[in-house]
Amino acid sequence: MKNNIRFKSTFLIIGIIIVLSIVIFGMITFPYFFNFKNSMISENAQDWGAFGGFIAGVTSIINLSVFIILTIYISRLSNASSEKQIQIQKKTLISQFRQTEINKLNDELDKTFIFTRNERKGELINIYIQVSIYLTNFQNQKQYLFPILKDKVVENRIKILLEKYDQFSLIIDEIHGEEKIDIEKQKKLETKIQFTVMMKNELIEILQKFVLEELDK
Repeated sequence: MKNNIRFKSTFLIIGIIIVLSIVIFGMITFPYFFNFKNSMISENAQDWGAFGGFIAGVTSIINLSVFIILTIYISRLSNASSEKQIQIQKKTLISQFRQTEINKLNDELDKTFIFTRNERKGELINIYIQVSIYLTNFQNQKQYLFPILKDKVVENRIKILLEKYDQFSLIIDEIHGEEKIDIEKQKKLETKIQFTVMMKNELIEILQKFVLEELDK
């Protein structure tokens, strides 16, 4: 689309130059030829030299006009190109900053799925609480970077994740409160973790897709 507009603009400039050259040539040469319309073709070399000097002067004026038009046009193209480069650099920097924030969020959310099996109940619950706080703050404080956080689909993903973290805390509290770990409760926790991993990946994927789409605009 942009290339098509640029092509039309260039074609228009060429047309203006051609029309302007014809107009200038006509305005300058018409009085000359009108004045000598009844004269015979001269055989004097000096007359032809004067005529050549006249044509050279007309050509110089046309060349000067064309040069001025092209200079203005090239200057505008250069300014437009500079502005475009600035916009591209700006988008690139914002994209890198957004990706950094996504990586931080992903690492923080992954803390709820990586265990050594030696953590105490309080440590595990504290992890869920910290991650919940981080995710909530991300949703509320990073909307200037990710306007898509206001989208209902994204809000729903985050809501589900926060609910799962609350459920994890309750299940962990129940499991660690028993002398013998209930296998059913352990499986229930693992199932919820698998579902939460899927929801987390969907959220990260949505944010990354948003970054790519903004970069292509």
